Amino acid sequence: MLNSIKSLFDDPDRFAQFIAKTDLVKLTFEHYELLRNHMAIDLILSPKNQYQDIQEAFASLFCKELHNMHEWDITNQYANDDKEWLMALKDIWIPENFLKYPGLQVEMENASSFIKSVELDFQNVHVPSETANDVLKKISKNPTVIRLQKRHVYDQYFGESEAYYFLYEWGIYS
Repeated sequence: MLNSIKSLFDDPDRFAQFIAKTDLVKLTFEHYELLRNHMAIDLILSPKNQYQDIQEAFASLFCKELHNMHEWDITNQYANDDKEWLMALKDIWIPENFLKYPGLQVEMENASSFIKSVELDFQNVHVPSETANDVLKKISKNPTVIRLQKRHVYDQYFGESEAYYFLYEWGIYS
């Protein structure tokens, strides 16, 4: 898992091609944006059975995150061979989201520590127990987790559980 994700960062052209091939309309996602004061959790879950491999899943979750973040319409996506889109992904969106700040780590995270951290984050943000239990049930069945970024007040993880891939972010924002 770790080497598969690292290889995408080592080859931004290939990573951009994976992202560009993503057809968000044909995929199923669950998106949770949970806020309290300046603390925020952003979680995107997607069933594993939609993807050929972990690289395709990671690129698709990142594509979904980009569309959510910028409020882009998923029904109006660029063609997967659009040269300007591929160049923007490679030269702007991948660096802006993963390489701009020090802290890109791409290292394995202890799964039980990650789940405990998510539980604490949910308590701090006052996530309703029904939502917390539902999410925890989905991400805590045999999870494998990679920490992508760790900064002073921001963490980003990519993981897989028995049935889902997920992208999890926690941060304090002003």
